[in-house]
Amino acid sequence: QDDCQIVILNWQNEFDSTTFNNYNEFLKNFCATSEKYLGLRNNLDTYWNNRGTPNNKTTGYFSQSLLTQIDRQLILVLEEMDLVFDYPLIATDFCGLLRGWHEESKRDKLWQKLSLVIVHSTDKYASLDITNSPLNNIGETISIEEFTRSEVDQIIQSYDLSLSNEQVENLIALVKGHPFLVNHALKKMAFQSMKLEEILAKADTKESIYRDHLLKLLNILQEKPPLKEAFKKVVTESAPVNLNAHISFKLESVGLIRINGDLAEPRSPLYRQYFAKNL
Repeated sequence: QDDCQIVILNWQNEFDSTTFNNYNEFLKNFCATSEKYLGLRNNLDTYWNNRGTPNNKTTGYFSQSLLTQIDRQLILVLEEMDLVFDYPLIATDFCGLLRGWHEESKRDKLWQKLSLVIVHSTDKYASLDITNSPLNNIGETISIEEFTRSEVDQIIQSYDLSLSNEQVENLIALVKGHPFLVNHALKKMAFQSMKLEEILAKADTKESIYRDHLLKLLNILQEKPPLKEAFKKVVTESAPVNLNAHISFKLESVGLIRINGDLAEPRSPLYRQYFAKNL
């Protein structure tokens, strides 16, 4: 919307490890950064010196100062939110704060001026002791879905590539519509003049263009034996497998499996080929 103010806050760019070690400093920095990008007068200390918990101070600052100073809808984009998950004590309280703001927006016109867009990867869910997203019940979840054939064709055109129907079908047969796997192959062809046949032939080897991606996933599995054993079963069984719900949630969050009803199967044939060899 043309009449909205948009603030994009990237945790990696704006915060360092010392900030994540103190929740009070973390929230104060969060408020100060929001204030800076909106070009508002600097009166944060007025609210921060009051008594109360860090969450109370932050809520008071937003409701009594920041939101009252703007006359348009504020879209606050929190990028790379998964970085916060590395600090469980901060993540728990901060997600609780955002959940509270979301609930307030249902009944308070002032809080309706704030729209949150939280961008994050779910890869780290495998290492957390959780059974659902830390951001559960904070608004509507929008996941990146698999590319359709027509969307793959659009990306091919955007890279100004010329592929036969058979070549496109061969790529999709290996990686399905996995957004990263599809786009990574097409980028290699467009910018490094690689041939699709070479990419497909080496896809599950040590010379694969997906080597770093696959090793990252392999390391996640090696560090979590229950996930490793479960996924080994998924890639070696010829039919979809019924997994423990907790295990299934984590493997799906990492992006390794696709769930159909109660049954799990590898998200792509590439994953079946690579992990059947390397687990």
